[in-house]
Amino acid sequence: MRAHFSLVDDLFPWDEYEAQVMAVIADSGGVYEERTAAMIVVRNAGRSHLKISELKEGPSCISFYGKVLEIRPPRQFERRDKTPGMVARVLLGDSSGEVWLVLWDEQALVTAELAVGDVLEIVGKLRDGQEVHALDLQRTACDIPTRREPGGFSPSGREEETVSGRLVAAGTPQTFTRRDGAEGTKTNLVVWDGERFAVVVVWDPETLEGVDAGSSYTFSGLRRNDRASGVEYSLGRSGAIAACNDVCAPRFDAIGEIREGACVSIRGTLSGVGPFRQFTTRKGDVSWVRNAEMDDASGRVHLVLWGDDAKEDRAPGTVLSLFNAAAKPGRYGDLEVHCSWGSVLIVETPNSQASADPPAPAEIRFRGTVIDTADGRCIDDGTTCYICDAALLPGAEVEVVGLLDGQTLLPYEVREVPLSAEEIRGRIRSLPPHVRA
Repeated sequence: MRAHFSLVDDLFPWDEYEAQVMAVIADSGGVYEERTAAMIVVRNAGRSHLKISELKEGPSCISFYGKVLEIRPPRQFERRDKTPGMVARVLLGDSSGEVWLVLWDEQALVTAELAVGDVLEIVGKLRDGQEVHALDLQRTACDIPTRREPGGFSPSGREEETVSGRLVAAGTPQTFTRRDGAEGTKTNLVVWDGERFAVVVVWDPETLEGVDAGSSYTFSGLRRNDRASGVEYSLGRSGAIAACNDVCAPRFDAIGEIREGACVSIRGTLSGVGPFRQFTTRKGDVSWVRNAEMDDASGRVHLVLWGDDAKEDRAPGTVLSLFNAAAKPGRYGDLEVHCSWGSVLIVETPNSQASADPPAPAEIRFRGTVIDTADGRCIDDGTTCYICDAALLPGAEVEVVGLLDGQTLLPYEVREVPLSAEEIRGRIRSLPPHVRA
């Protein structure tokens, strides 16, 4: 009865719910028991049973029918506080999809009384979009169809997707502890499909055997993570990776073109790195944060690194690639790029795939003095010098808008800028003493 109340606890208080249940029992002349009467109250409130494909996470509980397709017997484990626990899993299905039911401690013993083909009524909560944690369950006499045709179902009840693209990089495998105490490993892959980057989270390490960065693959059996800020998929045991035709080299976002609120993928060089700071999250876990500065040919941006990415020491000059990072306003109104949950950070090495492909040309605006060098005519601002393929007069002060490809600036707009008196005096002051004399 209390489990069914969790389905309507946002609609009315316990006293009113209990009164309605007692009224249903009384109206039936005592034929209905509490559980049946509670189900009637829930139905009358508009909270009918859902299809598995309709299950969603939320503060209230959900109810649905599912046929038992697979039973994994109870397994004992030790919690973080050293107390013993027990967990069992039951795969349930209906005509719309499938979902795992998780049974904890005493509930796990129920699996000894279940058989494949049984139909259960479940009250529980959906967790992580993939499994239901049971609050109450009972066997029913009805029968329901399931989607057991080969390739005809999604374990999460959602439509599966297929993506083809170039594997740009693979993050460091991360170990984690599941709620049942078992240890797992996940790896974040960065895939470029010709138009955008996507992160594919692989939960089964064996799936990655023979998969190499720089090659192109088709990833099937993917489930989209709608909570991620960028494009993110999860590839479970039912997914597959197969070689496909080569996909073009990736294009990164130019730092100088980043806009607030965007999810960006950038490549650049660390120009400044601050110390990391340890803090305690709202969940009571220990984490870390670090500030840094990152440059590419188009500009500079402030980075905020979170978690394990913040704890790692990296010197200025280190080349990084960040994927699915969030552009947010900083404390003082400037723009920041945050690398946190859902983002992937890759430290590039001379042999890494991310650094094997040259950066795509980026549009920049650059001002400097035209000079002749051994490499040809260049524009120099006193700090940076770019080769410029244009008919420019040596000694002229110009502002150029164009595409920067490596160290070559390909202009499509050139404007001569006259020097002010103060700028001329500043340049004279910057000359060595023997030249000024």
